[in-house]
Amino acid sequence: MNRELRHLCDCLAAAAGLLDRLPAGTVDWERWLALAAEHKVSALLFNRFRRAPPWPEAVHRELASRYAASAYMNGLRVREQVALLRALAPVAEVIALKGFALLFTLYGEAAERDMADLDLLAAGEREAESLAVALRERGYVPKREMAGHHHLSPHAHLSGRLTVEIHTNLTGPFLPSVAMDHIWARRESIPLPDGGTVNILCLPHRLFHQALHAVKDPIESPLLRNLFEIAWMASRLTPEDWSAFDEFGELSGRRATALRALALAREWFPFSAPVFPTPRRSTIEWCARRRLNWIGEPTSAAEQFLRHLAVKHFDRMPAGRLRIDLPHLLGVAVSSVWKAVRLRIRTWLAPWSRLPVRRIPLAEREFRDAIALLRPSNGQVYVLRGAAAAAWRASSAMKSPRQVVRHTVDAGFSAREARAAIRRLTAEDLLLNASAKTAGAPWEPSI
Repeated sequence: MNRELRHLCDCLAAAAGLLDRLPAGTVDWERWLALAAEHKVSALLFNRFRRAPPWPEAVHRELASRYAASAYMNGLRVREQVALLRALAPVAEVIALKGFALLFTLYGEAAERDMADLDLLAAGEREAESLAVALRERGYVPKREMAGHHHLSPHAHLSGRLTVEIHTNLTGPFLPSVAMDHIWARRESIPLPDGGTVNILCLPHRLFHQALHAVKDPIESPLLRNLFEIAWMASRLTPEDWSAFDEFGELSGRRATALRALALAREWFPFSAPVFPTPRRSTIEWCARRRLNWIGEPTSAAEQFLRHLAVKHFDRMPAGRLRIDLPHLLGVAVSSVWKAVRLRIRTWLAPWSRLPVRRIPLAEREFRDAIALLRPSNGQVYVLRGAAAAAWRASSAMKSPRQVVRHTVDAGFSAREARAAIRRLTAEDLLLNASAKTAGAPWEPSI
């Protein structure tokens, strides 16, 4: 484990009360900040240590900027999610899963945890279809067909501001009906802001559900945050809760999967739990341990290529065992190489282009010297500073990249910084050719 990862784990553990001391020591703070962003824990750390931060002042200012952006975006999301839950309540009873339940049971406020989707569990297929009809009446449309999946097609609002998944089971392959009946029998309810209640899973079931999904996608998901949440919840279980956890493991037939995630979480965060047999190590653990030591997004064509292959094929590893579909792997490899080369060429040439560009539809808000952007299509948040912020402001009038570079230089930045800013905006598809078509609309903060 690298020093930055160890320090970050200790900070998270102290924030949740799993450690009674603050971490000490010197780390590479740029790498530490990149790791915090990679696993989406920046806002939580700032809020928990805002008065006595165990890091330099410059790091604290950076975390404060991320916290402000998270507070703005997630505040809007939670407001819409609560309104939607109230609207669906007369249609069918639901259980709120994953992020929404964790937000109101672990975290102190919406800013601390990013949550772009709302996952709801319905009692059966009939109730799920009724909820889907109600969603469509409120402007949510299905994104793709998902026959035989444990949830219906994700329903995205036409504005792009929220995606809702109606589950009929907790995971796939489906848990047996006796396990699902157990879930509904032991459900709990929590109050919603400004009145009303919503069902959530009981604590042992919440932990089990989190353990089932924590390492299901160790490549793209905020894996360290997933394992941290497991440790945080596990630290709150009583002996009776652990008995219920073990009972549900037997009922569901997924005890080994849940214990694998628990064992991984205990490697990184301290929490007490009954002695349990650690499942035999598999490809999942191998991928997860290496994923946790990645710092920052892949930048080179080779890194992007390898990460793309890992994402495409991780779902072909049943029960943690490696299985490769060679023809499909070759197709993905060729596609990845071509996309990486094309992106590299397009990005490198962008600053010299004379063709007009335009922004994609985004929600935008300025915070001090930074600009926070929300991408409606996927809920991605971007924070621009320095030359990138100046270039973004200069691009408002559908100028060419060459003109944007000139305006950025006039704002006091070097030509090299201006070109790097244009390359970043181009690589992230924040600036497109003026004739390109985009879907979605800005998320207006009036909801």
